Amino acid sequence: MVSDTKKLFSETFIVWNDEINLVGALIPLMNGRATICGTIKFKNGKNLAISAQPEDCKILHKRLLYACRCIAKFYGTDVIYRRRRMPDSSDESSALFRREHHLYN
Repeated sequence: MVSDTKKLFSETFIVWNDEINLVGALIPLMNGRATICGTIKFKNGKNLAISAQPEDCKILHKRLLYACRCIAKFYGTDVIYRRRRMPDSSDESSALFRREHHLYN
């Protein structure tokens, strides 16, 4: 049971500048599934909520990362990524995905 909890990570993706503020989270569920929730706020004051039905965690991770990269590229900014282990947050990491980063190729 302890080995299962070590594999559960929440992931946060942020695209942020003067034009757009996007925060999206990939939240793990049981059996390798996850869901997405988040918000987008635009310079003109319009707000949107984003969400996804529970699905395979790896698939949702790829979809959210792809969407954030495209949005960041459009707005000329970067994707900030943070991964936090659940339920114990003692092991966490964060990174800045720059547009020239090898993961974008």
